[in-house]
Amino acid sequence: MRRFSAVLFFFCNLPVLWYVTEPGVFADGPAINNAPSLKKLVVREVCKISDLHQKSQNGTLTFDGGELIVAEPHKKLSLFSVRDLQERIVSVNPLIVHAWSDAATGGIFVLMDSEKEGNNGASKPSLKFLDLLYFDNRENLVNWNPKWVKKRLEHDTHKDWKDLEIQWISGAQQFAMFRIAAKQEINFIDMNGYDTGKVKLPGPVYAGFDSSDKGIEAYYLSKDAPRAFVMRALVDPKKETLQRTEKLVQSDVTPNWHSFHDSRQIRLRGLNPGDVRRYVESTCNVALWQHRDHENIGLDPTHLKTLRRTVNQGNQRLGGLGLLSYVESENEYEIVRGLNNPSPANGPFNFPSFLYRRSGDLMMLPDDCFAVDAVLSDNVWVVSLVSFQSDGRGKFESTFSLCTLAP
Repeated sequence: MRRFSAVLFFFCNLPVLWYVTEPGVFADGPAINNAPSLKKLVVREVCKISDLHQKSQNGTLTFDGGELIVAEPHKKLSLFSVRDLQERIVSVNPLIVHAWSDAATGGIFVLMDSEKEGNNGASKPSLKFLDLLYFDNRENLVNWNPKWVKKRLEHDTHKDWKDLEIQWISGAQQFAMFRIAAKQEINFIDMNGYDTGKVKLPGPVYAGFDSSDKGIEAYYLSKDAPRAFVMRALVDPKKETLQRTEKLVQSDVTPNWHSFHDSRQIRLRGLNPGDVRRYVESTCNVALWQHRDHENIGLDPTHLKTLRRTVNQGNQRLGGLGLLSYVESENEYEIVRGLNNPSPANGPFNFPSFLYRRSGDLMMLPDDCFAVDAVLSDNVWVVSLVSFQSDGRGKFESTFSLCTLAP
């Protein structure tokens, strides 16, 4: 990630980036002393969809940040231009379930229901079968020319409570595919879609997989209480068992805590050999997870209290995005997801997503929105956002928006 110009306003004694929604009426405010050139954020609503589940990966950006990817389950898959919000329908198909971009390879994954065969061949109602398609670039997606397809992947809705996770291991030229489930089973797939092995981890995946000259490294949480250790294990060359398991560091999380695994947590764009290892070594420290680096950046005290509370509950940094680059460079941004979780016992503790870098700049994003993805560079500055609302009939309405700098 390259540095981009800071853009600040002064609001309630806090340095923040002011934002507006369509139709493009900008709000002004007094500038901070010695602030750089003032700019503003524009937040534009793109579309709304309805689904039975909240999918955290829906609404990702293409690798260049030029288009937003939205899958409307069982209806269609669309690309929306970041520039003018024009919709380009890629596919209209009742089998479409989900789609998201890969932050490391630039490819795009699409999940579809397998072709119906009675009850889909399932032995019980909770068992579904899905097809996974991988498109290695946007042109092949538009032409519906997948590089590879994995047929009839099992998904048990009673056991597998999270979306399918796929991480590119760049040094090994392999994908690691898994779900957060009672059984932590990892499938390895090469760049052409062929299965190359399968291993079981004794604990939930933590940060993911890396590679060295000795092979593929797996990182997961131990079952030690009250605080788990981050474990590192070497996957044997045949990808059947684990070798040379060791404790790396005692983490500030409980053993049953499940982390986010998308590579955007490690870098917003790109994933190189050694990144996961450095992520674990650099960010597993009490000071970071307790948000001490956020104590003096101008957050509302109630926001900071909420961040600390989530640590006590075992949730690290609300799934902060881009943590490794943020730790390694004071000019890189961390994106912290917002929180919308009213609690009758403790009172509501809602607050928006925000961006922050140690060289300065606190940027508050709109209330009730969660940051999904971002491409921040000298040439492109865009953050995709989503908000969820129950329709009262067992479905969620998801509203997707784009946050960009004002011209």
